[in-house]
Amino acid sequence: CVALYLTIRMAHAVHFRGDKFIASLAMWKPASVLLLTFSGCALLPLGNLLAFHMYLLWTNTTTNEEVTGVFETRNPYNLGWKRNFRQLLCSTQEPVNVEMHDLVSPRSASK
Repeated sequence: CVALYLTIRMAHAVHFRGDKFIASLAMWKPASVLLLTFSGCALLPLGNLLAFHMYLLWTNTTTNEEVTGVFETRNPYNLGWKRNFRQLLCSTQEPVNVEMHDLVSPRSASK
């Protein structure tokens, strides 16, 4: 979050102060330029991953279905983007047949 905030602040300063800002920043605070570079490199793949998962949610598809191409024509589970989002965010959770205390052995709980 801090890196994103600093990136936005630097972009804002460059927009209003021109190219001199980058040169003075690199001279007086080289760590901030390194942080800007690192956050840019980290946000690119994470942004792509976010976009891909939003597409999967938009089409109500799993990663496996998308990669293997299970549905030749239309995905029968696609309800439209609004209903897909509503189904994810507002639907009730399905009941679980396994009780929580069955997942933890008595020996590991006592340690």
